[in-house]
Amino acid sequence: MHEDFDAVSGRPSKRKRLDRIDTGVFDVLRARLKHPVIEKVCTMVDKTVAHAERIDPKGPAVPIATFNDVDEALGRIVRVCQFISWNLLAEGGFSSVMATPQLNVLEHLDQPWCQKTTLPALHEYWNAPSRAMDEWGNSAEEELLAKTATTPTGGPATS
Repeated sequence: MHEDFDAVSGRPSKRKRLDRIDTGVFDVLRARLKHPVIEKVCTMVDKTVAHAERIDPKGPAVPIATFNDVDEALGRIVRVCQFISWNLLAEGGFSSVMATPQLNVLEHLDQPWCQKTTLPALHEYWNAPSRAMDEWGNSAEEELLAKTATTPTGGPATS
């Protein structure tokens, strides 16, 4: 936990009781959540799902988020949540982002939807996005700490 705190406080040469989290860490987290793809998904959901009655026929068109947009937005949100959970709160993060069914979701798909010979491929197809989403959480610390590296003067880097 000390090493994790050192990483978010700018890696001081000597720890002090009053060391604080480098504000650059919060700037990076805010920037991650203000990404245009997240705003696009939020706007689409707000205008078409949550508050569909607010759509103005004379207003601007509602942005349509693609599957890839939703996937990227979710990945960004998961990475920020994972980073906050592990590095700022010292709590456990996601064990898996993908919902873990308590049953075999493919058990009765052998007829007529598919054949028993294709079930292994379907299992892999199911597991591939789960592994990809889990990687979002696994890469959060490395990805976000690299963006909060401090300059020799002790301030946040501007890259």
